[in-house]
Amino acid sequence: MKANRLASALFFTLALPPVALGREVTATSPDDWLGNMAVPFGTGTNAGYRIIHPETNRVGRNVSTQVDVFDIAEAQLRYQEDARTNHITLDKPRFTNAPWSEIRLRAAALNGDGLAASLCSGSNALNTLFWLSLAATNRWLPSQVRLAKDYEYERPKNVEPDSFFPKEMFNPELEVILKQPKDLRQSAAKFWRSKARDGLSKLKDDASRNNTRAIYALGLLHQAGDLVESNSTLAAEMFHKAADMGLPPAQEAWGSHCDRQLTNQVEAAVWCYRAATQGLVRAQSSLSVLNREPSPWRFDPQFQPKACERARWTFERASQPVACFATYFACNDMGDLYLSGLGVESNAVEAVRWYRCAIGAGVAYGRGEYNLALCYFGGDGVPQDDTEGLKWLKAASAKGYKVDDATWEMERAASAFRQGDSRTFLRYVRKLAAQRNARAQFILGFAYSSGYGVLKDAAEAVNRYRKAAVQGDENAENSLGLCYLNGEGVAKDSTEAVRWFRRAAEQAATNAPPGPPPDFQKTVETEGAGVEYNLGFCYQNGEGVGQDSVEAVKWFRKGAERGHASAQCALGCCYLKGDGVAKDDVEAAKWFRKAAEQGDAYGEYLLGVCWSLGTGVPKDEAEAVNWLHKAAEGGNARAQSALGFSYLQGRGVLQDFVGGAKWLRRAAEQGEMGAEFNLGYAYSNGYGVPNDKPGACPGRPHCAGL
Repeated sequence: MKANRLASALFFTLALPPVALGREVTATSPDDWLGNMAVPFGTGTNAGYRIIHPETNRVGRNVSTQVDVFDIAEAQLRYQEDARTNHITLDKPRFTNAPWSEIRLRAAALNGDGLAASLCSGSNALNTLFWLSLAATNRWLPSQVRLAKDYEYERPKNVEPDSFFPKEMFNPELEVILKQPKDLRQSAAKFWRSKARDGLSKLKDDASRNNTRAIYALGLLHQAGDLVESNSTLAAEMFHKAADMGLPPAQEAWGSHCDRQLTNQVEAAVWCYRAATQGLVRAQSSLSVLNREPSPWRFDPQFQPKACERARWTFERASQPVACFATYFACNDMGDLYLSGLGVESNAVEAVRWYRCAIGAGVAYGRGEYNLALCYFGGDGVPQDDTEGLKWLKAASAKGYKVDDATWEMERAASAFRQGDSRTFLRYVRKLAAQRNARAQFILGFAYSSGYGVLKDAAEAVNRYRKAAVQGDENAENSLGLCYLNGEGVAKDSTEAVRWFRRAAEQAATNAPPGPPPDFQKTVETEGAGVEYNLGFCYQNGEGVGQDSVEAVKWFRKGAERGHASAQCALGCCYLKGDGVAKDDVEAAKWFRKAAEQGDAYGEYLLGVCWSLGTGVPKDEAEAVNWLHKAAEGGNARAQSALGFSYLQGRGVLQDFVGGAKWLRRAAEQGEMGAEFNLGYAYSNGYGVPNDKPGACPGRPHCAGL
């Protein structure tokens, strides 16, 4: 099977419309994830727990799909807080030899149990076809129908070989079946459909006699709508009836219906728990899914999922002593949980062990190799080693796993960056950089330049910028130019800086660079300045080129028109001073406003000064204070100093000595000389601070005695 990225859960349950509930259900254990809704009843072997809806005193309910987003956000926050602190210790699995465990199912299947064979998880396409054929041969009618439909299936024509088809994803046996001659497939389809028709009458008769397995099988047929009418409501009722009679696969099917259609995760967990504790892997998988973080499409205010429960049931699946898809995906999921530290103590070495377990499971799928490669790229649980990472990527690719989805991986890196998860960020960025992805090389250079997730290393930043720049990445060329201009990680060379700026500017004029999402892109670009600003700076100051104010204005304008705030501020200053362009206060204020409206603190400060002095706009002290306050909050020291002075003088705002001293102190701490002087004045006169003439500004001896 040409593998695409599959969902972690192996088993798939069709969505069903709601049916009415209205009775109590029982569980064998209350467990903490059932909260305080578990009410004990009975004694001895008949003891159990009733799960009661706290408001209606009944279990069954249909919850409106209109869910309060604030409730979801709060539930997600609680889940994350609990996931990182409430960890489960995993020692030995409890249900790997239970009656419906994978190893016991295989033994029963080989002894002629068709239902057991249908529940066995394969390890590859051929193995899956073996268990399916064994189930059909042993007269399990739903498997006969599935085989008939598989042999009747025709792949759409004129499509790419590795295109995504849900039917092929969840029916891996099709890889083998589709390779067979068409006439042979048609004969096989007729054979199995004939067998199914012949057995339908007996199946219905057995179901009418309350045969549990027959009721469950008939429910599957109504769910699929083959041989019998398609009736999902009737199918759900049959699952419910068989579940009541104690059949674990029916309990899991009914639990999935409660989860997906009734939005009642409390009851879903009860039924899945009953099946999971009897060893049924698909029920354990359902419990893992139920205990994921709440989402808009899976949200029951009465059910509180827990990451530790997710880890518990994932561990049970991963511990099955057989090689199969279910075990394989669970091993990978365990590695993910140990890497993230959700529900279990974060342990990268243990994560690597689980990924290696997945690789050793003998499943023809490359996700384990891919995850191990990421660990080598990120240095998680193993020494950081790009060569070893590339080796495992090659192994994953050999099994058909897609290892070159740069867009998806960049999205993952961006998401991790936004969440402050530097380890995940570096895993994906290093992986892409090792594959010579120019944008990833540039972003890795940014990490070394800023010390994000790694030790600051200006020389390594230059190395990464250069690798990306020679591949034509505009931002890398710009950043490399800045390194040469400032002598960071490389000897200062203004001429070389201008050369790289020109290369970046030429590309910026012809194409918009591809890359990560806009918010991520803005963060890793060099202070949002843009290459045009940097070239303008060089011309304005004669760095690497002859000093030329007119040429500087030309480049500032190009950057400003592309929306770079620093270029807009610089162009506004040129208009304000008449440097390289005719003096024009109104035009200056216009460009300051454009920068300020982007949230640029320097632009906000300059616009505030314009309002304060009436430069290019009518004089308005209150409006000046408004913009100065925004700039001060953004950390601009000059704005903090000006705002503090405005509070001391009561200009555009009510006089406030304490507030004035506060802002002057913030500016002084950044080394703003005017603020130091004014703060010294405030100390010497006791304005908003204690009178302290001998040492007016602690730590600033030149302010003393003012």
